[in-house]
Amino acid sequence: MTISYFTVGAVLEQQAREKDDGERDGVISSMAMCPLLRSRWTSSTRLAPDAAFDHGLAVILDGLEKKSLPGNKNVHR
Repeated sequence: MTISYFTVGAVLEQQAREKDDGERDGVISSMAMCPLLRSRWTSSTRLAPDAAFDHGLAVILDGLEKKSLPGNKNVHR
């Protein structure tokens, strides 16, 4: 489900990218309370659309893999 939502969101984001560049500055400045999220957001928005999609998908898959490792008590099945 997460990957499906990510894919749809990535397509919508790519289509709207040129129109909302000014809005991104507001989003980034509001992330001051979460430096890790801000750094990830900033680094991924500087990528070309295809590279940004690949990066985001890799982050999701890495997180899913980490949660599903044997012995991980945080797995929700």
